[in-house]
Amino acid sequence: MSTHDRLAARRSRVAASWLVGVVATVVAGAAHALGGGGTPSTAALATALVTSGLVGMLVVGARPSSPRILVGVAIDQAIFHGLFSFFAGAAASTTAGTAGAHAAHTAPLALATAPSTTHHVASWPMALTHVAAGAIAFLLVR
Repeated sequence: MSTHDRLAARRSRVAASWLVGVVATVVAGAAHALGGGGTPSTAALATALVTSGLVGMLVVGARPSSPRILVGVAIDQAIFHGLFSFFAGAAASTTAGTAGAHAAHTAPLALATAPSTTHHVASWPMALTHVAAGAIAFLLVR
């Protein structure tokens, strides 16, 4: 294989990884909002996109396969939820009533020792929408 062929193959893999990142980010952002977490900010989406592209390049690698794509999408969804929650917590007030599904993320640090059951109940819809988003992203990029 010539140098030109290797570079073309590498560019193709990088482009595919970033395409997966765009699809996964858009689907996860919509799912996060549907799950009660609110619409992610531009900063959260940009950070998620960069992270997803890098995860895609590392996990999917040179030979994309369904299991690798599935692992990449699962990792992306976990990262997305964390990033969207972090950015929502940073922007929201510390009033638990205004934070929706992320009330525990924005509550004072003292609540970390006494977890609220409200957050766990509210997180089921969030978990389900992220699982659905992962399935949709996997099907779109497979």
